[in-house]
Amino acid sequence: MGSACFKKQPHPQRQQQHRQIQSHQSQSTNVSSHQNTQRRASEQQQVQQQTNQIQIKENSQKPQINSGFTSPRSDLNDRSMLSKNELTKVEPLKNRFIQQETDSYLFKNNDAPDSDIAIQVKEPDITNSNVLKILKSLPPFQYDLDMNKKFNDCISLPPHQFISTGITYVGQWRNKQKQGKGRQYWPDGTYYEGYWQNHGANGKGRLIRCDGSYYEGDWLDDLQCGFGKNVDTDGNIYEGEWKDDEKDGQGTEKWVSGDTYTGQYQGGMKHGQGKYIWSNGNCYEGSYFKDFIDGFGIYKWPDGQVYSGEWVKNQMYGKGTFIWTNGNKYIGDYKEDKKEGYGVFQFADGKTYKGGWHNGKQHGKGVLIEADGFEIVGVWEKGRLISQE
Repeated sequence: MGSACFKKQPHPQRQQQHRQIQSHQSQSTNVSSHQNTQRRASEQQQVQQQTNQIQIKENSQKPQINSGFTSPRSDLNDRSMLSKNELTKVEPLKNRFIQQETDSYLFKNNDAPDSDIAIQVKEPDITNSNVLKILKSLPPFQYDLDMNKKFNDCISLPPHQFISTGITYVGQWRNKQKQGKGRQYWPDGTYYEGYWQNHGANGKGRLIRCDGSYYEGDWLDDLQCGFGKNVDTDGNIYEGEWKDDEKDGQGTEKWVSGDTYTGQYQGGMKHGQGKYIWSNGNCYEGSYFKDFIDGFGIYKWPDGQVYSGEWVKNQMYGKGTFIWTNGNKYIGDYKEDKKEGYGVFQFADGKTYKGGWHNGKQHGKGVLIEADGFEIVGVWEKGRLISQE
């Protein structure tokens, strides 16, 4: 007789215990899963908060970038997200602006100009014929190697055009200001190359104006100040000291006519002691006052005549001595380039007149002493003896 197999049935009580164990394990698994979910959510929220903090701090320390021509470098931004400590620690000399012309973006920092002040443009060509002519006639502008070291911590940027003026600058920057070496182009063609500090031309620089005149020398806050050379549109040259855009101090001026002046200036005018030589050979050396021969000075003519004495506004005026080449000599008063008042005239033949003068001639009481000592006392009028005592 064959045997029959029966599936062993679990004991009812053991089955109930097994179900309770499974239920408990399921609940534990659900609780653990829920806790893990909450923990991950909390971590994500914390990371998001850190990210927001980074973005806020980053935006507060960096100027906004004009999306029209630049965008932040993504690799640097991504790296900054990894660590809060690395947020904005960009060493000045290691992460400078990218200057390649092919780049369409720049990583900006606080040295660069704000985008609402200046925008990146292409460096303009010099098309003004006057400026171009002068630029070609001059040697390249020489920067000073020692001076360059002063601006090692400045950044160099591509050309930027100031929105309000249309002026274009290309060179070094610091704290949003022009600082260091740079070139600047004005809309009218004026061109400057040299040093900058505090947003203005400072130090050595060369300015070529749109009319072809130019200045090369020292600058202070956008003004010609110090020592420099200026050439005007006619080719007249002044080389010497400057103050506030005016000739001031010691200098030499040369005109295309051949005239030259070397001496002191004040407020753009000849003032103080100086020497003027005319192209015809005339020469004056003495005192100047506000561009006039004024004070004491000596004037010489090419034929040997000499006046030594006082002057007022380019005229012999006051006490003076005049010597002629024929030996005549006058010592006395002058007014408006003529003998006026009292004076002594010594003739080359030995005669002497002592007395009054008017309009350059003997006038009034006087005495004529002949060469042998004989005296004629009388009254003169317009150079003629009209009465004798």
